[in-house]
Amino acid sequence: MSLLPFIPMMSLSPSIFPNLARGAIIDLLPSHFPFSLGTDGLFFGETQSRIVVSCRPEDFNQIRDLAHKNKAPLVKLGKVEGDKLIIGVKGEKLIDIGLDELEKLWRRALSRHM
Repeated sequence: MSLLPFIPMMSLSPSIFPNLARGAIIDLLPSHFPFSLGTDGLFFGETQSRIVVSCRPEDFNQIRDLAHKNKAPLVKLGKVEGDKLIIGVKGEKLIDIGLDELEKLWRRALSRHM
């Protein structure tokens, strides 16, 4: 299960690399965001106050209560499972990539632009 208040897409990739044993399935909906972002903004936006949090399903209520207590918006966007990162927007699958390939692309991205 992934819990993400106003998620930056680029944060998802490195958050799954430490164990590479599990992917994630995420579906973004307009109701997840208090402001209008296009698809590009959802994937690459760098606005403030976004945090990626993963937890076991049985810990969700504790995290939800903590967020509520601190008046922090919290949105459940998907779940941790499988061997791919799959991201959709409004039910349309836009990214479907294996973890090995994703890690290679992510690790080489900066050096390719230098």
